[in-house]
Amino acid sequence: ALQSWYVTGMSFSYVSNQSSADLVIGGITRDQATDIGISPSALGITIPQMTLTELELYFGNQQKNYYQINSCTIFLIESQNNGTNFSTTEFRKVAVHEIGHGLGYLGHYEAGNVMPSIFSNIVSTTPSQNEKNHLGQVY
Repeated sequence: ALQSWYVTGMSFSYVSNQSSADLVIGGITRDQATDIGISPSALGITIPQMTLTELELYFGNQQKNYYQINSCTIFLIESQNNGTNFSTTEFRKVAVHEIGHGLGYLGHYEAGNVMPSIFSNIVSTTPSQNEKNHLGQVY
């Protein structure tokens, strides 16, 4: 799932010590998700540790904020909100979507393959070229 997001300027390496990782991905049960206050409709959650950088950054005529993601934890929830387990493809869709957020894709893209806000609208396990281009802008 992580490699599907590769864009020029990115590099990935796996580490054996979680405390030295910039991106940590793990799984939790639906009950654990409920216990920590995650919405019952959520299928995963991304928790970035970010720093707002003081830059004047514009896209078109709109000023945009620039955030540096220092580290990120992603939790994939083991089942859908109705208790049904995910198929392998469904689980991968959630993973690719949440990893997109962890890498810096802070919003959603309804016309995209993997970044729509509603799970049923995620049509692939591979980001579209537009989604990769969007992420590539920050790298």
